[in-house]
Amino acid sequence: MRIASFVLLIAASLVFAIHAYHLPAASSQTLASWVQAVGSCLAIYTAYLVGARQSEAGLISVREAQRAATDALRAGHLAVVQAALTHAQEIKGAMTGDTPASELYRTYDKRITQRISKDPEKIPHEVNNEAGVRSILSMPGQFLLLEQALGTSLSGPWKIPGLKEVLGSYPWPDERAKRTAFYDYSLGILAKNVLNHIERIEKGHEAVVVASRDLGSTRSRARHETTVLKSLIESASIKRTSYDRTSPRVRSFQRYGRRCSGDSGTDSF
Repeated sequence: MRIASFVLLIAASLVFAIHAYHLPAASSQTLASWVQAVGSCLAIYTAYLVGARQSEAGLISVREAQRAATDALRAGHLAVVQAALTHAQEIKGAMTGDTPASELYRTYDKRITQRISKDPEKIPHEVNNEAGVRSILSMPGQFLLLEQALGTSLSGPWKIPGLKEVLGSYPWPDERAKRTAFYDYSLGILAKNVLNHIERIEKGHEAVVVASRDLGSTRSRARHETTVLKSLIESASIKRTSYDRTSPRVRSFQRYGRRCSGDSGTDSF
């Protein structure tokens, strides 16, 4: 549309110039004024096109900068969730090893678990997905519960009210087998409780990753649309230059106007 208007304006100006050679002197002077007016309009229109294109390009640049900043922030959020998952899986590996108690003491640190439980709370919930937000909100609670479950598991059944009384009800050594069986059963229940919390943390991590991937796909489509918009701007706009009073096109109108009016002075446009 802009290019068509631009071409139409030039064509009209050329028609004025051709007819000027066939008019009397007085009419030629009048036409010279018209030519100068057309030149002014042409310059104003050129400046408008340049300004409009610069404005559109600036808007696209701002949008791209905002998307880049949001993508970087989203990557940071995923890194926090990934670190939490890694710590939980290390605990899981220790719990399912041959010697859970000794391996847990090498892996588990209460301070680390407490710190990791607070990190997801700092995420401003920008994953743009209900399941992802719900998972982020539940993850700190799951880590606190995991910490409690780990402490209970490391303490053992003898330190837990209720289990201690049941174990003591089996006299030693007469019911040694029953006490040992109940003790092993209690250890399994405590370990299962720890693994349940880790499983919920893993599911929460998966939900956050899926939500982030969906958001990334949306932004990829937006970036594609931006690229298409850039191409349209490039093809529908004139070359990006600032308006110059000494440009050949404008000066040609000025010279022709002065020649028709008999004025040989300097350019005054």
